[in-house]
Amino acid sequence: MIGKVQNITRFGVFVTFKVNEDEKTGLLRWSSLPKHAKSEKFFKDERVEVDIIKRHPDGKVDLALTELDFREKYATILTKTADTLQSLHEKNQRIRDL
Repeated sequence: MIGKVQNITRFGVFVTFKVNEDEKTGLLRWSSLPKHAKSEKFFKDERVEVDIIKRHPDGKVDLALTELDFREKYATILTKTADTLQSLHEKNQRIRDL
C-alpha cells in the first residue's frame, strides 16, 4: 500500500496510510530497512510503498518498505513530469497565439 511520510524521527519514519477508509499511522523502523535503503533519504509528505508487518494490541503498527526497482520508480516519476511539462507547454503556446 502507498503511504505518506508524516514524520521522521530517530526511531524511524512514521507513515500515514488508509485501510478501509480509515487513516492509520505506522512506524517504518530504521532497523527494518534493507541495507541499500538505509542510505535512501526520506522527505516529509513523500509517498512510499509499505507493507504491514505487525499490528500491536495497543494499536501501533509496524511497517516494512516494499522493494521497488529504482529505475521503475523514477521512470514513472519522469514520465509524469514530462507529460505535465508537455501539457503546460501546449497551454502556454495557445495563450501566446491568442
